[in-house]
Amino acid sequence: MTVRRDGEAPIRILVVGDDPRLRALLETTLLSEGYGCTAVSTDEDALDWIGAHEVDLIVLDVKPPDRIGRDLVDRLGSADPAIPLIVLTGQEDARIAVDMMKRGARDYLIKDHGLADLLVPVVERVLRQQEREEQLAEAERSIGEREGLARLGEMAAVVAHEVKNPLAAISGAIQVIRHGLPKDSPHAAIIEEILERIDNLNETVNDLLLFARPRSPHLASLPVRSLLEDTVSLLLQDPELREIQVNLSGADLLVKGDAELLKRMFQNLLVNAAQAMQRSGEISILVSRRRGGCQVSVLDDGPGIPPDKRPKVFEPFFTTKARGTGLGLPIAKRIVEAHQGRISIVCPARGGTKVVVELPLEDGGR
Repeated sequence: MTVRRDGEAPIRILVVGDDPRLRALLETTLLSEGYGCTAVSTDEDALDWIGAHEVDLIVLDVKPPDRIGRDLVDRLGSADPAIPLIVLTGQEDARIAVDMMKRGARDYLIKDHGLADLLVPVVERVLRQQEREEQLAEAERSIGEREGLARLGEMAAVVAHEVKNPLAAISGAIQVIRHGLPKDSPHAAIIEEILERIDNLNETVNDLLLFARPRSPHLASLPVRSLLEDTVSLLLQDPELREIQVNLSGADLLVKGDAELLKRMFQNLLVNAAQAMQRSGEISILVSRRRGGCQVSVLDDGPGIPPDKRPKVFEPFFTTKARGTGLGLPIAKRIVEAHQGRISIVCPARGGTKVVVELPLEDGGR
């Protein structure tokens, strides 16, 4: 039986190999079993496809002298290490398969007359293994996060009380001083700068509270595209982001969510993308049906995230910016998980960063 991941869309498999007859055999076999399948002949085509499309599994034909071999496996691992890989080798090339397994491949098959019969069971086994590993990793992360967040929530409440009240008093006093200044006072600009810094600090405290003690979502039926259009429109009103172009495409699916929280989450993702591109470039947003839910992909054309930084992007207070709290993505993750959804980040080989959000569909979404 073909493995499915709860959704209407089939599992998407990429076949890579320079033998046209073998590519045709693999593609025909997988399509006949209900999988979505695309076949390409070169490593560059494979990396381009992964950068532009969602891929659940890769089947790679490897031959001496490794025209599409070790280098591609390493590059695929760098582009998206979460995609499982199955390698195909000839009977005399089994040592290459062992080397590929050491480099991250999940399984291998020997090319012989029984390949078509063995392919689908191996694919199903690897996909099941991938799903179990994802569930286990998520459970481990969830336990650790709950314990840490409980302690952080207690601290955040104390900090908010000790900081917000004095901030309000300081802001009020400064505004009284501002109203007493002559219109042409040389100190007016300094007063405005102080008030702006107070507002920023107050926003930081609010972010900390939202992250540490998020409110429960007030669920309603929401059209995702309309929600995104509103968020994009608000984002582009910022004069500093006038050089940003946002392309929104895909279906207008209905999700169960809290409009205010989801707008905040999408706003955080878009601001992060804009800042990654130095406030000039293109952001592509795609809405699609996936795994029984709604998937929203936000792709920017910035430089991407260095491999050593990627595991930390959802950690609170981690930031690579000169002026940043490091709470934008952690807050987005908290909001998504409060909606029983998932969020992940992929850095395509061609550059940029793609954030993928999965949310539950409203029953019978459109």
